[in-house]
Amino acid sequence: MIYSVKFFEQVFKSQERKDAYLKACKWLAQNVISKAEIGDILFKIEEDKNSSSPAFKLELYCSIDSNDPINNFCNTCKKFHASFFINESYNCDRCNMKAFEGRMKELMVVKQAYRKERLDYILKK
Repeated sequence: MIYSVKFFEQVFKSQERKDAYLKACKWLAQNVISKAEIGDILFKIEEDKNSSSPAFKLELYCSIDSNDPINNFCNTCKKFHASFFINESYNCDRCNMKAFEGRMKELMVVKQAYRKERLDYILKK
């Protein structure tokens, strides 16, 4: 499962539909894709239907793939269980993933803040 959170959006307008789209692509290439220090991001470009002139909205998202953290969470739980209860039988039916979900939310808040900060720094250069 992939968790993602939007951290930036901008609308690009022009007299022609094609030009508005190309402005969004150019901005994305110059300010995000070419900058390795921002980190991994997902982006979405879609036509802005609310605008009177041709416009496209660019949205940037930070994401976390939860497959590795889930495996790490389970392994940590098993090690903890083996260390304190001195047996090898795990009761995964009683697993409380609320702690894991809370940790994922904390990670997303940190990642979102970092991506915003890096993008703001790049745009102010």
